Amino acid sequence: MSVLPPANLAALQLLQQSNLSSFSAVGRERDPANVGIPAIAASPAQPRQPDPMFSANSIDVNQLKVHFMEQVGKAIGLDVDDFETASAFGQAIKDEIIKIRQSPDAEKIIRKIEEDSGLDELGISLVDFANALIDPEGRAAEKLEAALLEMAGELGEQGKRDGPVRFDEIGIYSFI
Repeated sequence: MSVLPPANLAALQLLQQSNLSSFSAVGRERDPANVGIPAIAASPAQPRQPDPMFSANSIDVNQLKVHFMEQVGKAIGLDVDDFETASAFGQAIKDEIIKIRQSPDAEKIIRKIEEDSGLDELGISLVDFANALIDPEGRAAEKLEAALLEMAGELGEQGKRDGPVRFDEIGIYSFI
């Protein structure tokens, strides 16, 4: 007469057998007390290095572009959310530039918009910014992309330096 193992023990054996395929042969040992059940040798857990792409400290060029779109929109009086595409927003900026150029102190107004939005720090003119949004494959877009990459690199390096506030790998703030 054979003795059937309790149901929960049979389920445990099935689960252990299905999980064994994911472990390497080095980590398996036979337990003499349970001949049919292989035991897994315990190994210390190895912490995974966080992927920099998903880090809270990573600077994304597209996020910077959206930031500047919002800042330009705020300076001109446009809302980014009112437009279906970046190209349509760029065209609206260009239309506003045309209206501004009809005023006698157009250059002062445009320079003020560039300062308020931060485009002057990027080294991009308002016209180039609008053209980059309208034609993402054009020369103005390449110039904007290069400036944003340079800024992202500077901001990334700045974030790596210890300041009064530091981020850990999951984005939690801590004071130094």
